[in-house]
Amino acid sequence: MAGQIKKQTLQIVQYIKDNQDAVTCGEVAAHFEVSKAVITNLISRYNLQGFLAPEITRGKIGTDSSLKGVPDIIAIVKGQFVGVEIKFGKDKLSPDQILFKRFCEHAGGTYLVIKTVEEVDNFLLTV
Repeated sequence: MAGQIKKQTLQIVQYIKDNQDAVTCGEVAAHFEVSKAVITNLISRYNLQGFLAPEITRGKIGTDSSLKGVPDIIAIVKGQFVGVEIKFGKDKLSPDQILFKRFCEHAGGTYLVIKTVEEVDNFLLTV
């Protein structure tokens, strides 16, 4: 019995690692027919950083006590959260920024990555 539990645990952890950009905690729980509490425990036990788990109220707190991945500009536009990350050249979103973007969009907010002056103009025209 213990061997089966360990095997399923390893399967769940690998599944999360393989699909972390495409599934939520609830979807993993349903796929393996286990409770969300089991998945929550595994996420913390195996330190699965970057896994989307909006059902779990946890923030990624940095050593400077600020939430990692927060966009450069935060606004509330017509009652909706809007996060704007400004990138230059070949800059890309960090893993923490990608996670924050996913949380924002999952909650119904808007998250924009702006790289050009034209994109700034287009954004300003839409608000």
